[in-house]
Amino acid sequence: MAKVMECILVPDDETLPKIHLDDGKLVTLGRSPATQVRCKTCARQQVQVIANYEKKQLQLTQIGKNPSRVSGRLLEPQKTCILNPKEKFSLLRNSFGYEVQFLSQSSQDQITSKRRYEDIDSCTEAEERKRMKPTLHITMQSVLLKTPYRVIKSLEEPNYNGWTDFRGLLIYTSDNANPSTKIASFDLDGTLIDSGTSRKFSDQWRFAFSTVRSKLQQLNKEGFKVVIFSNQLGIGNKMVNKESFKKKITNIINSLGVPVQAYIATNRDIYRKPFVGMWQYLIWKANNAMAVDLETSFFVGDAAGRPVNWQPGKRKDFSCSDRTRNFTIEGTLCYPSNVDLTNSQQEMVILIGMPGAGKSTFVRNYLSPRGYVDVNRDKLKSWQKCVSVCTVLLDRGSSVVIDNTNPDKFSRKRYIDCARSKKIPIRCFIFTTLEEIAKHNNKIREATAEEGYQSVTEIAFNTFKFDYLLSYNIVIFSLDMKSPA
Repeated sequence: MAKVMECILVPDDETLPKIHLDDGKLVTLGRSPATQVRCKTCARQQVQVIANYEKKQLQLTQIGKNPSRVSGRLLEPQKTCILNPKEKFSLLRNSFGYEVQFLSQSSQDQITSKRRYEDIDSCTEAEERKRMKPTLHITMQSVLLKTPYRVIKSLEEPNYNGWTDFRGLLIYTSDNANPSTKIASFDLDGTLIDSGTSRKFSDQWRFAFSTVRSKLQQLNKEGFKVVIFSNQLGIGNKMVNKESFKKKITNIINSLGVPVQAYIATNRDIYRKPFVGMWQYLIWKANNAMAVDLETSFFVGDAAGRPVNWQPGKRKDFSCSDRTRNFTIEGTLCYPSNVDLTNSQQEMVILIGMPGAGKSTFVRNYLSPRGYVDVNRDKLKSWQKCVSVCTVLLDRGSSVVIDNTNPDKFSRKRYIDCARSKKIPIRCFIFTTLEEIAKHNNKIREATAEEGYQSVTEIAFNTFKFDYLLSYNIVIFSLDMKSPA
């Protein structure tokens, strides 16, 4: 008999941490930083658990006022029960579920010998691809070649105007969701919609970005088949009502105004990302046997395994299932940090930002290597020369970046008129660098600049702020009010 090495409580909610229990040690679970449960209905001391490695059992006692649930039964305060491996309990009636797992020496070795999906936060993308790809292919071959092909091939084609309900997989196909060689696929939560609340399972929703509807309509016009792939374990765990969720999906798709096919994985099985059962079903059963071009097809998701502060103030991604799914099918995953902001066609880019905001550094590092030619008033000494040089460059077919402060609409209009007269598209990049940082950058530049460098004065900063605010009809007055004598 293999010796038990560890007891782990695995949460149903992937955003919550796993809980490791020592042998024979009393542990209190509830609303705490350790569990990351924040719901005030859950007491800080909701249950007490003791793991018995020898018997492979977990003793659980409810001590909170609100009932916990064990294997479908509600508990009462001070009620104790015994859980065996793979049995489940919930801290509250229908929330914060955990599965009891006892890991033996063999299973421990298996885990430590392979890189798990969620353990990629410290990897660079290149390292991650090198490390993850072989592991994923070994895992996926054992599953995809034996089970999914047989299971998925045995399934019927979906209803082409409504819902199809397979075990572990829900499919909604709207009218006119025609097959295509080009697939534009998206995750749902955090990518197309968000709930607008702190609740994970909420019937409320709104589009995550103002451009969601227009972008999907554009893709539809370009011949893409728009597809949604979403993990919704809450349905399988009975924490979300299936019929209510179906209605929610129907409302979302109707609001998009484009034909969509939605795939919803409800269990921990071959359909759940990062496994590719949903994708395989689409290819084999739901695209009229039309071959898909992986070069033009793409997937947009937010579960990319990015670390904390991947954008200032952002939490780490709750999972990397979207990224690892794409490694398996060799597809393209689109997420903010890998989007190419440069344009292959000729264009004009106008920069806006106070002195020291980082405009020239941005041009030097990101735009100049791509063939953009900068037009800078510090070098040319007058806006008239800037416009003249800009005109010549556009006539030559070059993309141009206007590297000036450009605080007001009048200074920008000179270049906008120049580009519009030649029907050249224009983009504007606004640098929101804090004034304190910009001034610090200028001090560094003064200390390291070559002879002849002209320092940026306080007047230059104040002038920029005044012109920038004035261009948006925002005027700030500072009055020294004195009380009458």
